[in-house]
Amino acid sequence: MSSNLGEELEVFFHIYDGRENRPLSERFFVRLNKNGVPKSPEKTERQCTLFVDLGSSDLRKDVYIVVHIMRIGRMGAGEKKNLCSIQYRRPFGCAVVSIADLLTADSKDDHLLKVYACTTESEWYQIHENIIRKVNSRYNLSGSNTGLAVSLQLLHGDIEQLRREYMVLFTRGVSITKKLGFSDIIMPGEMRNDLYMTLEKGEFEKGGKSVARNVEITVYVLDIEGQVMKSYVAAGSGEPGGDEYHSFVLYHNNSPRWAEQIKLPIPVDMFRGSHVRFEFRHCSTKDKGEKKLFGYSFVHLMQEDGRTLPDGTHELIIHKCEENANLQDSSCYLKLPFSKANLPGNNQAVKGTKECFWITSFLCSTKLTQNGDMLDLLKWRAHPERINDSLLKLKEIDGSEIVKFLQDTLDTLFGILDESSQRYGLKVFDCLVHIINLLQDSKFHHFKPVMDTYIESHFAGALSYRDLIKVLKWYVDRIVDAEHQDHIQQVLNVSVCS
Repeated sequence: MSSNLGEELEVFFHIYDGRENRPLSERFFVRLNKNGVPKSPEKTERQCTLFVDLGSSDLRKDVYIVVHIMRIGRMGAGEKKNLCSIQYRRPFGCAVVSIADLLTADSKDDHLLKVYACTTESEWYQIHENIIRKVNSRYNLSGSNTGLAVSLQLLHGDIEQLRREYMVLFTRGVSITKKLGFSDIIMPGEMRNDLYMTLEKGEFEKGGKSVARNVEITVYVLDIEGQVMKSYVAAGSGEPGGDEYHSFVLYHNNSPRWAEQIKLPIPVDMFRGSHVRFEFRHCSTKDKGEKKLFGYSFVHLMQEDGRTLPDGTHELIIHKCEENANLQDSSCYLKLPFSKANLPGNNQAVKGTKECFWITSFLCSTKLTQNGDMLDLLKWRAHPERINDSLLKLKEIDGSEIVKFLQDTLDTLFGILDESSQRYGLKVFDCLVHIINLLQDSKFHHFKPVMDTYIESHFAGALSYRDLIKVLKWYVDRIVDAEHQDHIQQVLNVSVCS
């Protein structure tokens, strides 16, 4: 990075879909020192990454590598040192490069990217969109001597194939930056439990001040005991996770928009009872440079029935608080309402308040679900009275949710069959027919190897075939029943395919 700034920098890379205006990957995070070079040059995995799990549909000319750069220093770039000793994360610049050239290149491609700054700081959240659309009035060059040097290369194949063909790359050290979502194939035994949260925007009151606030958010993840979970808040791949995360600060802005993504790789067994707390502080630019707490929001990660926080945007309530000590015992506030969406109808005082904070959440998990019907099926032993309904509802569950939990779903079906084949045999058989037919769909065609691997390596119900053959015979005996011809045809198609 070439610049005359003289401050440390944080550089964030991600893959961005220009057609749908959304990120395709999590962020890759690199720290630069005051000279503009990586702070840990001996650790190549902190300056080199591999964006993985991108499919052919993700590799288009309107897909970009977007770079956001934050400076670590005083509120205003170039301020005198004696004004304030506290440092803030502040927006500095943005660079964008299309992957179009990479699609035809055979080797590594070196780029010196131009770095642009916002004309108006409040529009920082969409600077990359303005650059892509060439809305020139919204941004300008951050300096004639400012540029970011990067090397890019497109590698084809799965991760194991790349490890064999590019051994030097992996031996030297490279971080893995994941796709926001799953790859085309999820193999049995693959584990992932990543919760992504985007700090979207806030609406704040002046709080008795003559000018707007300088708002900083501090993010913590707390467990069921109310203790801060260590190392589970990540700004991006490339750097280890921390105990907390500090947002960047927009100067004098009571309606800040951050659009800042963080990753919470919380283990499955620690999800229940955990919550995320967002603390809001005004950052003074006076001599002491205090960060004064004025409020907080929180959100539960799992509902009482075991479903996780739904994907999407959540409008959170900002509770007023000026003393850090008041937040030490989380049980004091966890009984309060946290979202405007689930407020009781008579709570007009909170509903009418102007102050609000928005986040967007997205869970990428092979073990947790947001679907209540899927959850009932997977937890059939806890609610045996629901087995019948759960088996009937399987066909209504979105196919992508079924294939995501394919191994667990198959284990469940064969477990129910072993428990009572006489009572549930026919319905389990119908569910298996539905799943196998689902895998014939071109959308889920890639999941066939998952079924093959399950049969070869993970199938636990070795005697189940006897019960299934009985059901198949039951269908064959009724092949002349015109009323059920379509369903019997499905069964026979599956039998032939299998």
